[in-house]
Amino acid sequence: MNLGQRLVLGALAVVSVLVLALAAIAGDRLRERLTESTLRDLEREARLAAASWTSRADPDSLADAMSALLGVQVTLIDSAGRVVGDSEFDGPALLALPPAKASPEVGAARRGETGRARETGSLAVAIRSGPGVVRAAVDPRRVEEVANGARRDIVFAGSIAAIVAMLLALAFARSISRPVVELNAVARAISAGDLARRPTLAAPGEVGELAAALHRMAELLANRLAALERDDALTTALLE
Repeated sequence: MNLGQRLVLGALAVVSVLVLALAAIAGDRLRERLTESTLRDLEREARLAAASWTSRADPDSLADAMSALLGVQVTLIDSAGRVVGDSEFDGPALLALPPAKASPEVGAARRGETGRARETGSLAVAIRSGPGVVRAAVDPRRVEEVANGARRDIVFAGSIAAIVAMLLALAFARSISRPVVELNAVARAISAGDLARRPTLAAPGEVGELAAALHRMAELLANRLAALERDDALTTALLE
């Protein structure tokens, strides 16, 4: 593997590692922030539903109306822990629902706290209302879909960046490797005795300085060899 190939592969490896790390970190942080934002929104929506829940309102109809308005699942639980209204269940299905007082967020709301749930298959917030407890929930897959979409966008953008970086690295590698290959050939020729060989490629920076040093070395060797040949010729002439 030559120098140019190593430079290209090195640049590609660095960009790939950075893109993967950024996708993982950004995806996790985005998911966490979206979760917190969703829970804050659910708390506001639960309070709005609680403000509309009075003893004269039909709980199930109110839950359906608030769900249609807010776009979340709304559940109304009476003071005994029975579900009296749910936007996803009606009629016999609603009556067959088990008591909700055992859920952590509802239990916290019954104690006068703001209950939150993040590990029960849904994002939910429950608050205490006059007739009982109001619970607002959404499917956590919404947050996961947004986070996954952001991660895919990062990977796509990183892939484009990797291609651009590879092209730039290829151009840079060629600009560096060609003078290095030429200098290597010149050095080999000089070591083989061809002192007339000189670097023909000009390069900026350290490679250019190396080419100039090699050129000066070749000139110095050629001058010394010429001087030695003259001395040898003079010695030979004197002896003859």
